[in-house]
Amino acid sequence: MSGEGILLVGCGKQAEKHIAGFQAAGLTDIVLNDIDPKLAASLADRKGLRWVETIDEALSDPKIAAVDVCTPTPFHYPLLTAAFNAGKHAFCEKPLCETAEQGRELARLAEERNRKCALGFIYRFAPAFERLKALLDDEERAEHGVLGRTIHATLKVGGRGSHAEWKHRLADGGGAINEMLVHMLDLAMFLFGTDGDAKLLHKALLQPVRTINGKQMIADAEDYVVAQARFGGVEILLEADLVTPVFFQQVIVQSENGTFTGSIQDRQPSSLYLMQPSGEYPAGTTEFAFGEMDLFIKQMTDFARVLRERDYMPRSSITNGVRLLELIEKIRQA
Repeated sequence: MSGEGILLVGCGKQAEKHIAGFQAAGLTDIVLNDIDPKLAASLADRKGLRWVETIDEALSDPKIAAVDVCTPTPFHYPLLTAAFNAGKHAFCEKPLCETAEQGRELARLAEERNRKCALGFIYRFAPAFERLKALLDDEERAEHGVLGRTIHATLKVGGRGSHAEWKHRLADGGGAINEMLVHMLDLAMFLFGTDGDAKLLHKALLQPVRTINGKQMIADAEDYVVAQARFGGVEILLEADLVTPVFFQQVIVQSENGTFTGSIQDRQPSSLYLMQPSGEYPAGTTEFAFGEMDLFIKQMTDFARVLRERDYMPRSSITNGVRLLELIEKIRQA
């Protein structure tokens, strides 16, 4: 297979962010497709790209190295299956697919075809959480890093969820678990490891009637969920919703030597408080100013390395995606 072309399937809200990220990473040969040809044609016209009515032509093109799946979750499994069978790598918006069984089959197929799949867990690329992971993993600071042994963490995310009806329909893979909690659960595994478990504490549908694009709809997917997890010996509380008036996200980590507070949002304060100095950090409070950053550029640059470096594994791999599905499935069925 030659070339670095991308077939992007699904021309909704995320597509433009992906396109900008790919282009910044030097991946400029992008072909668009959508179940609604008008959406693909419109986006292609605005961005000066080519579009196709069906994916078959693009999948047979040796210049297309990867498929980018930006569709609702029920479409992920068939699209990724087609991509791997055609010898393409893949990038897929979260979650990997609908069930853990599907995920394991996709992982098996990707390994069989020697293909890689990166997942759209963009919180892994937020500067605050990259810094937190470095603090937790600092090998020079003995076993538990700058903060010492981590005792407890709280991960919270909330948003309006009012721009698409499918986000509130169970049949379309919507709901606070699939849309929001997955990010916090994945972030917890990124920070503390995958060794552990998770369980549902509470879920609810707080806003059964939604107004989206001026039209009322009846929602049947949960819009509020609270879960508990334990990874790497750390007690973790996770809260996610689709009712917060404006997007909000925060992580608080309590450890033996202090506290870290951070967010994916640059306008939210990030800081480290230490009881005792450790490494380059003094006792007391150190405030971080990371500044505004396009995380999609970082994410797609990471994926570009998948296409250019044979041995490179993406920051969020298909193995992580399967593990996450196993935990989400358990939470959803509780």
